[in-house]
Amino acid sequence: MKISILTFVIILICISSVFSQNLNEEEMDVNNTMRNSNWIVGRKVKNQVREGSTYINKDWSSAQIYLTGRKLNLLQVNYNIEKDAIEFLGVKDSLYAFTGNNIDSLKINGKLLIPISKDGSRFEELLYSHNDFMFYKSFETKTYKQSINPLNGRYDGPDRIRVVENYYFSENGKSELITLNKRNILKYFDDQKQEVKKITKDENWSLRKEGEVIKLLNLLHTNEISG
Repeated sequence: MKISILTFVIILICISSVFSQNLNEEEMDVNNTMRNSNWIVGRKVKNQVREGSTYINKDWSSAQIYLTGRKLNLLQVNYNIEKDAIEFLGVKDSLYAFTGNNIDSLKINGKLLIPISKDGSRFEELLYSHNDFMFYKSFETKTYKQSINPLNGRYDGPDRIRVVENYYFSENGKSELITLNKRNILKYFDDQKQEVKKITKDENWSLRKEGEVIKLLNLLHTNEISG
C-alpha cells in the first residue's frame, strides 16, 4: 500500500506536535520547580585555595529528590555540606544548586538525607528511626589554616578542608550528641543498661561503628515490642 507524500508529511507533523508538547510540559515542570525552589545557577570550578572537598560523596551520582507531593530524578548530584545545598551538574558542567526549604528528603548513593532542624535549613543522614526515636549523622566542614614559614614569610601550602561527622540520638524532638562507644551509649540507655551489656557481650560489639549501633537499636526496639 502506497502512502502519498502529503499523508506522510501530515503524519510527521502530528508526531512532532505530540513530542513538542511533551517536551514543553517537562521543561515547564522543571522551570516551575526551579522558580519555586530557589535554584541558583553557577558553574563547577576546581578549588584552588584549599585542599579537600566540601561534598558528602567523593563521586557525583544519580539521586531522587522528594519535594512536597512529588519526586525529581536527577543525574550527577551531590550535597555541598559547606553551602548546605543540593547540587547537580547540567550540560557543559553548568552547576545548579537547590537551596529551597520544601525538600522532604534526598536519596543519594545509599544515603537518606532529611532536614532535621525545625526550619529545614540543614540536611542530616538518617541512619535509623523508630516511632519518635532517630539516630542520625550530621556533617560540617572545618578549615585548617597553614602556618607561615618564618624563613620566607610564605604559607607552607594551601589551607586544608575536611568533613567532620557527628552522631545524634533524637527522641521526642530533643537531640543529644553521642560519641560512638559503649560507655556513652550505656549512659544514654541507662534504663536498659543490662540488656545493652548482654547484647554487646554476646555480639562482641564495641559500638564504635555506626553499623553496630544500628543493629543494637533494632534489637532493643524489637525486644521492646515483643516484650
